[in-house]
Amino acid sequence: MPANTFYDTISFCVRIDTSMHPKALTDTYTIGNHHRAMQKKANVTLKNILLTDTEKEKAYVGRINKKYISAYAIHWTGNNAEFKTRDMGKYAVFLDTVSPKITHIKHKKDTKLKRIKFKVQVGTFGLGS
Repeated sequence: MPANTFYDTISFCVRIDTSMHPKALTDTYTIGNHHRAMQKKANVTLKNILLTDTEKEKAYVGRINKKYISAYAIHWTGNNAEFKTRDMGKYAVFLDTVSPKITHIKHKKDTKLKRIKFKVQVGTFGLGS
């Protein structure tokens, strides 16, 4: 952890839970208490994640909340998934399987703007699909 990551001196635990999220590819990794805030991003490494190269291209780390999953980009070093976060909580590796839907937004004919607008909608993330 970088210096001054936390607002105070704390201790926390890291737990691996084999009861997986239904859409996760890995076990659930619980890092500390999700109510704790961090001032700076911490580097987190999930070790020995066994995925094919094709799966790694579409994989992301998800922070599991009650209603949604927040996505974090992964940097792969061999079979280790590395990501940065300011949030403690439950994490797992997920596979992005839904392509984004991109639609052109029409603008008025009298507009002198020389740009094109698009709307990008993602389902279960749609990043890199």
